[in-house]
Amino acid sequence: MLSSKRFRSLPIRQKLVFMIMSTSLLILVLGTSTLISFEIFSMRSSILSNVTILADITGSNCAAPLLFQDKKAASEVLETLKRHDSILRALVRDTTDAEFASYAMPGARERDPGERLSHEGHSFTLRQLSLYRDINVKGERVGSISLIYDLNEIYQRISEY
Repeated sequence: MLSSKRFRSLPIRQKLVFMIMSTSLLILVLGTSTLISFEIFSMRSSILSNVTILADITGSNCAAPLLFQDKKAASEVLETLKRHDSILRALVRDTTDAEFASYAMPGARERDPGERLSHEGHSFTLRQLSLYRDINVKGERVGSISLIYDLNEIYQRISEY
């Protein structure tokens, strides 16, 4: 950087060029950071919406196995999640919150952080989305489903910028 003594000795033309370049750089950095922040926010919102829909559909498909205590059928429903590369883990619990069926993507850690929420909702960490939804039949809770979703696609998209 220029020292104040050296800056004062520069001709006015160079001072103006320096100020314009500094201002342009600042605006470029602020614009890029705003764009990246918006992209992260919108992608997180979109992912949350999609994962919530996926959890609701998967939970609905697990309702009958929960009612009839058919763990094999519930496991088969969860196996359909292997088509989604970003689903790290899925758990279905019965009304007592005991694990009823589970799915883990091959290579995923045995237990992921944030896996169990105490109520219906979601939480984001730096790398994962944890989603917990109740499974209801005719307004009565028959179990719950939780999904752990990998957020690497956000970071891949940002690296394209």
